[in-house]
Amino acid sequence: MVLVKGLDVDREANASEEGYHKFIDIEDMGMVVYTPLEVTDPKNFIDPKKNQAMYDHHAKVRESL
Repeated sequence: MVLVKGLDVDREANASEEGYHKFIDIEDMGMVVYTPLEVTDPKNFIDPKKNQAMYDHHAKVRESL
């Protein structure tokens, strides 16, 4: 089984692949994590509205065989 976190089942709701930092460890952990680049930029945590909006999609977790 592979766990994919950070993407929506509706592919049109996802950003382009360049909009994510990707962590891929299928061999050992069976995990792929897509982190939106906006979450990796510390400047985005200064603005309270932007800070809250960054976490709107945090619960997107999908499993596939």
